[in-house]
Amino acid sequence: MEMQQEQVQQEQVESKKSNKKAGKVGLGGWLIIAQIGLYMVPFAYSLVLLQVLDIMFDSSKVLNSGVEQEGLMWTVYLAYQLIMCLFMIVVPIYLLIQLYGKKRILPKAIITFYLLGFVILLIDYVLLVALGYDAANPKLGDLIKNAIASTVWILYFKKSIRVKNTFVN
Repeated sequence: MEMQQEQVQQEQVESKKSNKKAGKVGLGGWLIIAQIGLYMVPFAYSLVLLQVLDIMFDSSKVLNSGVEQEGLMWTVYLAYQLIMCLFMIVVPIYLLIQLYGKKRILPKAIITFYLLGFVILLIDYVLLVALGYDAANPKLGDLIKNAIASTVWILYFKKSIRVKNTFVN
């Protein structure tokens, strides 16, 4: 009799645990902040894109920006900026579509996005240093902040019960 009561209690505890896990579903919780970030990235990089295009079409801004024009290296940097901006505008939109469709691919895709975002900033920093641009120092702070934020979000998308329960389609 006592054995059966213990077994019933054990089953109730396990049932409560599984209900808690099952209850964490949907685009709430910390996913709200991830959504806000995915909306903000395209807007922020659209502004950067406008600046890059402005510099590309007005060479006097290059000469007045404090950067020594290094010819090919400067051209490579601007081309890189253009490609990077387009990537950072288009990919979050794709990720939002996957997010609202609760697609199974989203966690892996967003982890890849965070990793690539860090690599993009690292390359940006290296190119600025190679150009001798003084603004590379603030970029180092951006790089460190991005590394910390990316690590937190990657761990969240890997470990979260809500993520595992939500993205199943």
